[in-house]
Order: sequence, then C-alpha cells, then structure tokens
Amino acid sequence: MKNKKMITTKKITAALLMGILSAGMLMGCGKKEQRENVAEEPVQEAVTEEATVEENVEETEETVTTPFLDDLEKYDSIISTLTKDQYYAFAAVGDGYDVLLVADGVYDNLDGNMAAIDATVYGLDNGEPCYAGNVWSDGTAYPIAVYEDMLMFGGNHRMAMANVIDAAVIVQKEAYEEFDEKGNATYFLNEGDIDNIKELEDNSVLTEMYDAYSKATVINFFQGEAEPSEELIGDEGVGDYPSNAFEERVGKYYFDSYDEIIGLLEGDEAYALVDIKGYDGQVLLVAESAYDDLLGHMATVECTPYTIKADGRASADSLLVSGGTATPLAMDKEGCVFTASHQEVNKQCYGENGTDNSAMMMMASVRSEDLDDNGIPKSVSGFMRTKNSLVNDDNVFLNGDEIEVWTQLWAEYEKAEPISFTKVSK
Repeated sequence: MKNKKMITTKKITAALLMGILSAGMLMGCGKKEQRENVAEEPVQEAVTEEATVEENVEETEETVTTPFLDDLEKYDSIISTLTKDQYYAFAAVGDGYDVLLVADGVYDNLDGNMAAIDATVYGLDNGEPCYAGNVWSDGTAYPIAVYEDMLMFGGNHRMAMANVIDAAVIVQKEAYEEFDEKGNATYFLNEGDIDNIKELEDNSVLTEMYDAYSKATVINFFQGEAEPSEELIGDEGVGDYPSNAFEERVGKYYFDSYDEIIGLLEGDEAYALVDIKGYDGQVLLVAESAYDDLLGHMATVECTPYTIKADGRASADSLLVSGGTATPLAMDKEGCVFTASHQEVNKQCYGENGTDNSAMMMMASVRSEDLDDNGIPKSVSGFMRTKNSLVNDDNVFLNGDEIEVWTQLWAEYEKAEPISFTKVSK
C-alpha cells in the first residue's frame, strides 16, 4: 500500500478530544459497540486510594483507543493524501468495522454539520482500505446520513438504505416513485435485487423510508489537510484509490492524459469532452453507460468529470447524477451542467479562479415540495448563487414562496442541450 504515513499531531489531538467528548461512534454516524479495552489490574490493599486513582488514570490513558483514532489509523493511507478541497468522514455501517466516506464538496446544512450529497465509500479488505462504491442524494435537502447502522440517501422521489458487506456498498432497500405524462405515480421497491424490483400498490413503503430518514443523523465531514507535493504524490498519485467503477476496473486513478482514459474505456462505457464554466480547458466526462434519447443524443444520467491537475495528470473531480432517463444531464450555453428529477433541478459548474474550492460547485438547487394538479409547486426550497465563487458568498436561500425561481430554473434546464456521449463499444 503506497503513501502510508504517520497520523499528524493535529489529527491525533482532534481524535483524542473527540474521544473524550463521545465514547460511541463519532461525527453523527450512529452508535457502534464500545471498543475501549481498559486493562484491570487487582489493587493491593496497601496502596492508598489516591495512588489507586492515579494508577487507573495512567493505565486508561495508555490503553483506551477511541473509535475515531482507530479509524484514522486504519484509513490513514487515504486520509493523509486528502487536500483541502477534499473531505472525509466515518460511518458505522461496515461488516464489523467503520467505513470511510470521501467527498469532493460539502456545505453547511445549518444544523452544525458540514454535509455532503455524494461520496466515495471505502471499506477494508484484509485490513487494507479499498474502494467499496459510491452513494449520492439528489440534492442538498437530503444529505448523506446514517440510521440504524445503514447509510441513507435519496431525493424527493426515492430513498435508499445501504451498508458495506465484503468491502462493497450493498443497497438493502430502495423505494421510489415514477410518474407518467399525466402525473400519475407508480411505486416500486428494490430489496437488494435489481432484477426483481416489485411494483407496489401505494406509497406507504416510501413514506416509511422518509420517516426513517427524518430520524437519521447527518454525517459530518472534515476537511483534508494535505498539500500536494512530490513526496505526497509518490509514484502513483494523491489518493491512490478508485472513485468510480471504471477506476476500480482499470486499477488506475491518475492518468497521463484524457486520451489514456478514453483508450481504457470498454463495454458500455462512454465519454464526452465539454467546456464547463469556471474551468480553463476541456473537461472529460466518463459514464458507465449512455442511451439514445431519440432526439439525436447519446445521453446519460450519471457521469464522473475529469480535469487536468497541477501535476499535469487527469483525475476525477466529483459525481454528476440525474434522477432518470426523462431528465438526462444537460448543459446550457454558459457551460453550466444541469441535473434534475421530477421535482428538482440543480445547476453546477467549477469555481472561478481564486475560489477556495476549485472543484465542481452548486450554483443553484431548487426543489418543489408539493405539486398542484397543473404541476405547479405549492412551495419550494433550496438556494441560488449569482456567481461561481465561494469568496464573498452570495447565497440566497428560498423560504417557500419563490415559485418563479423554480419555474425559471426549470425553463433553463429545458432550454439546455442534453450532453451527447460517445460509446466505445469494445
């Protein structure tokens, strides 16, 4: 395993402080069994009470290992490479261990947590960190959370619960709804078997899932500390772990060029080269599959953007996910990427030069809470920015009655052109 590093003093101090504050699972990841291992030695009668207390305190300091510190050690080969544009958290959802989640972007969800809506999950294989999969929600109203040792994520029309078994993200339960042209809903349930999805009579299961999510604990992410350097990059690159299924298959996470990535694609995988606002140069989008939208595009609902980093190599930035084939990924004339579902639309681009976070960032995320018979929302939520910068941030949070904002953003999405991908088919 490359890039093995000692945990920094700063991380150890934070870990010990958090261990004192909580003996259970940290960072809002739910409860996990107690893992303190305090040795108990018989106390001799001749020892004074004061001496006994001092001895026990000393022994506790030497033998107690907090879950947080233990997790830092297990995943240090990944965490030590994360830069200030990356974030990490732990969740007690693994097969007997905590998993690591890494996100390329977070936001303050106004309850004290730095939350994320998409993350790469890493588990342990024979004690070594390995890629387990990805989890994502459809918008900032549904940050990744934990409920009863299960990851929860979703959107206005779906909710999923997953854990990590044999170092792989396994969806245990997913309920969702789909609408026809007249707005009539059909409800479905996936209980871990994608080939045996059940059609339900009503939305009771989906409602139960939302109720569970309302009781879940949002995962709080911490900022990486590493500065890119020759020592840190080493032979393979910062963060030598896959961020998607393509990277897991090829066993590479940094590439000499876009051409190298395209040359490694196979099967149903597809790519597109696009100009996205805020990035100086073309961005390579890689999708696991693409479909004919019957309008002249090979479209997709999910892809990973790649850009050229400071060391001249290409690596993944984030994950772009739309709600279904009726709402493919699209791009407007300014170079903003749109993702959408039946009642939600998001607008994303890169942060402009000088922005602290130069990765993909959300320009707007608007959701309709309820629709009337004409498909017009009764209320909306979300936020909007007027510029792609986190410096002098100008967020405008919606309070429910800004229906025209939802209408405007949907009109922008409808005018945007679906991104057309090239399938490699080899």
